[in-house]
Amino acid sequence: MQYEQAVLDEMERKLCVIADFMEDDEVTCDIIPASEEFDLPSLMIRLPEDDHGLPRILLMNYVPFPEASESTDFIQFYIELPYDLSAYDEPSLYKAIDELNRQLPLGHCMTLSPRPDLPYEKMVSMRYIYALSNERELDEGNLLEALMLFLLSCDAVEMRFLAYYTA
Repeated sequence: MQYEQAVLDEMERKLCVIADFMEDDEVTCDIIPASEEFDLPSLMIRLPEDDHGLPRILLMNYVPFPEASESTDFIQFYIELPYDLSAYDEPSLYKAIDELNRQLPLGHCMTLSPRPDLPYEKMVSMRYIYALSNERELDEGNLLEALMLFLLSCDAVEMRFLAYYTA
């Protein structure tokens, strides 16, 4: 889908604001401009490794919903969890994801379709859409609290799937 350059520029500007308050000694951010590979500008946030030494890369972008965004901006949080779930048979994997999605405080877990750039055939990701008023400046505290709750959900997914290997 094609977006007007002014819309893409505004999305990128807003992502830069988020990057400015996210970056610190443990978190680095990069803006990925809209391109053929990325329809929308994205903010790549490299978070500290998880408790098992696995990398965490969170992507954020503004998601346009023309029919529902007259006064609301929607920011997608998206993370692919970098571990191999090929030992799961399909029904067991779907059952585990369903159970998790009923318990997670924020966001939802889903399987990833196989892609050549993925290290494993079966992997999961987490996604959440954060809604906020586009009539006010971004509330840094509110966004960070939502992000922290989302990352707690990611921790719960990781604990569930890593427990499979230690059982």
